[in-house]
Amino acid sequence: MASNGTNYGPTPLIETREGVCGGEPVVVGTRVSVSHLFTLRALGWSLETIQKEYGHLSRKAIEQAWL
Repeated sequence: MASNGTNYGPTPLIETREGVCGGEPVVVGTRVSVSHLFTLRALGWSLETIQKEYGHLSRKAIEQAWL
């Protein structure tokens, strides 16, 4: 998926796009924000639980969001 946003890190799994989630970093090609993934982690959700509930997110994308 092409993006006009800013990618972070050596593997472009996190990006910001104007008009998406107020410009907050999100997982590439989604509207799942990094802050939301941090909130789920703080609430005790495991990586496996997040993958189950958000099947379109890769393990690598979730891990990169948590860096």
